[in-house]
Amino acid sequence: SAKAFAKIIEKYMPIYEKVVRGSILDDLNKNSDLQTTRTISADKAKYIGNYIFKNEIFSDITREYNSNFDENEMEFCRKLQEAKEILGKENCIVFSKNIKFSVNTYNILRLLTKTIDEEKRYKEVLIKLFDKITDNIRNAKLPYLIDGYTSNEDGNKILKNIFIEYKCIFVREINKLTNAPLKTYEYSIVIDFLQWLSNIKEEKLFNKFVAIFKNERDKNIFKARATGNTLEEAGRQYGITRERIRQLEKKIMRSFIYYIQRVKPYYILLALSESENIISDDLIKKVYSEYSECFKYALRKGNIKNIKFNEELQNFVFDDTEWQELVELYINDLPQIIECKQIDNVLKPIFCGTGFPIEYKAIKKIVLSKYLIIGNAYSKTKIGIGSLYLAVIKNYYPNGIKLFGKVETKRFKIFAENMFGEVEWPNTDRAISARIADLTVLCDRGRYILPNSIQIDDSLLIEIHDYIKNSERNTLLFHELFEQFKDKLLNHSNIDNRFFLQGVLKYKYSDEFVFNRDTVSKKIQKSQSIGDEIVNFIQSKQFIATKNEIKREFLGITEIIINLHTTGNKNILLWGFGEYIHISKLILDGNTIGRLSDTLAIYTDQGPVSTHKLFDVLYNAENKLFLDNHIENHIALFSILEYLFKEEYKFSRPYIASKNSTAITSDNIIQEFVSSFDELSVAELKNFIDNSHIKITNFSALIDRLGDKFIRADRDFLIARDKLNLSKNVINRIEETLLAIMGIKGYISVKLLDDFLFFPSIGVRWTPYLLVSIIKVLGEKINVFAVSTDYRYLKDIFVDIKLGISDYEELLHYAIKTEHNNKEFKNINEIRDFLKKQELIFNNIPKSLYRKGYLVNDEYVGVKVM
Repeated sequence: SAKAFAKIIEKYMPIYEKVVRGSILDDLNKNSDLQTTRTISADKAKYIGNYIFKNEIFSDITREYNSNFDENEMEFCRKLQEAKEILGKENCIVFSKNIKFSVNTYNILRLLTKTIDEEKRYKEVLIKLFDKITDNIRNAKLPYLIDGYTSNEDGNKILKNIFIEYKCIFVREINKLTNAPLKTYEYSIVIDFLQWLSNIKEEKLFNKFVAIFKNERDKNIFKARATGNTLEEAGRQYGITRERIRQLEKKIMRSFIYYIQRVKPYYILLALSESENIISDDLIKKVYSEYSECFKYALRKGNIKNIKFNEELQNFVFDDTEWQELVELYINDLPQIIECKQIDNVLKPIFCGTGFPIEYKAIKKIVLSKYLIIGNAYSKTKIGIGSLYLAVIKNYYPNGIKLFGKVETKRFKIFAENMFGEVEWPNTDRAISARIADLTVLCDRGRYILPNSIQIDDSLLIEIHDYIKNSERNTLLFHELFEQFKDKLLNHSNIDNRFFLQGVLKYKYSDEFVFNRDTVSKKIQKSQSIGDEIVNFIQSKQFIATKNEIKREFLGITEIIINLHTTGNKNILLWGFGEYIHISKLILDGNTIGRLSDTLAIYTDQGPVSTHKLFDVLYNAENKLFLDNHIENHIALFSILEYLFKEEYKFSRPYIASKNSTAITSDNIIQEFVSSFDELSVAELKNFIDNSHIKITNFSALIDRLGDKFIRADRDFLIARDKLNLSKNVINRIEETLLAIMGIKGYISVKLLDDFLFFPSIGVRWTPYLLVSIIKVLGEKINVFAVSTDYRYLKDIFVDIKLGISDYEELLHYAIKTEHNNKEFKNINEIRDFLKKQELIFNNIPKSLYRKGYLVNDEYVGVKVM
């Protein structure tokens, strides 16, 4: 620093002068640093100086000079060496060769040293004053204290600028200024401010306020008025009239206004308040104790600028009222109902960071003053049952609610009571579902959403409406409508399935069209079932009606609709893959039926018999029957036998069994259904099972069981295995490619796979569902672990079979332990984040990892990986 540099020059200047001039100008005894007792010759001094300035050390100087140095001469050498080390060789040479320059530099720096000493004195005063400030004032906010300090705007502005520059927000941070290079006048202003701060005491605020009361009587009367007594009640104790009470109160208020102007207590209270712009009731009680009500009463009546009493907060607020009006506008736009536990999630995004002059918790208090609390929810008004249902759906079912199921209804009741406490429910669960269905819109099979979730261009909606009105047919399938407008719906609406389209049309046009389960009809004619139309069409054919012919006749109709209206219809028989006949076309006689009955009795005696076997047995024996009725495969044979003998035997394609047999299962029924398909959607399969009242607890496992015939090609699409190129060589290439993608980890979540460029072509587009299905059914090198049993969501993980991992929990343990060995986890959150990043879990870590001992809770380190 300049000050240190000046002191060095001052210390060593006499030595430089002696060396340069080669003689002693002054008595070296006057130099306290040298403490010489006798003089040194000029020649020797000059020689010593020149030697030391040119060389790094002086240890060999005595030999060089060819004489011994006494103590004074050695001390002289050490001082010169010290000067050289501090100032540097170059500076020493400059100063020693130019004494005039050295003297001028010294004089300039001496003035600077004087200034620095002056700053030091100011800082010492600043520190002493800061130490006098009481502890509670040290935590006070500076901006309010500056406003309460003086009315001198220029001085206040300088103070604020100083504190802003050095980031002093609270009084305790003023000590930062001890290291600040302030100007002299700035130091003076800060010191005056600190002197004022050191005199601020809470008891002084209290004593000066109490001093506005001239006597005990005035004090008690004002206190009575402050606590809600009328003029008459306040004067009764002293026998004073109401008018006199008014006069006394007016007189006290004049003294209070003088106290406000002189002391400015509200600024000090704001500075002491934990809140940004609010003087809390607790703080007023702390400062004014038994006179707190008197102070608040006077402050309200005093009508002090920018200090207003807020009725919702029941506290004094510093600022104008514009923000309060703005809060009211925000409240108008808030939801009608907010769940208690969601209140911060709703309010914080709106009110945090919006520039309001008071903190969020105060805003929250104002907002909630506008709501009623009902159970565990806030509501702007009393809640009707319809509004209650809609509020629950909005909060808990953003993707829609599945209706008419006991489990979901039970969950819905729990959610409702979580929000609103005890609810008076209808007598039956079906009544609840029916009411919700009336208030909402169908968006998928059995699933309903809020009407405001519908997103569709008005022009497109009108186009669909006009298409129905102008159709030559009276009845149209919703599936047909969806397929007709599919591209437009996907691009210009959120309608992504035919059920959603059905729900929207019914919501918009319930008064204009007739809506049935699968169809919409115009009101101008009597509605006819699509099933009746299909049956009539099949009967109109000469013998066999194919599925393709039905599709051409009923544009847009799906296989599932055809199957729904043919399978189980007593008048329609399945006659082949996608072929049907009407029973009126059959050619039968009694003798033939008798022989068929005898054959069935023989072949079912030992258990179920396959129609594959019966076809071979009967083809030659009953050749005329086969030719007359076009029986060309076991499917047609099964159908005709079931038609003739369904009361005598059990039928489950392709098996027939005696009535007492228990060998026919629901899987056989499903196999019978899928046997006529080369391609099948998951939705069609699910619908058939539902309509057949077959109970399937794990639909995903059912799809896996169909793996001997079908591969799941996409989320809602099954395809026959024999339609794909799945040779052993291709399967091997698929597995090798997947193992390469896994790398050294030996596992990967299917959710992380988004590129199938390197997988071989198999005749259908690659999807994650296709890969999972192939590996599950045909893989030999890779295991597949399912995280979820829900067939709608793909949450599977591929694992190299060489790892020897047998289940999902063991996989998680392996992944955690491997990563832990590379980089140790610090806590359970890091473990969870790692598993989620790898898509191995989707929410929390399974508790089974603790039960199996893979993870252990430790009271000292948190969680240990075993």
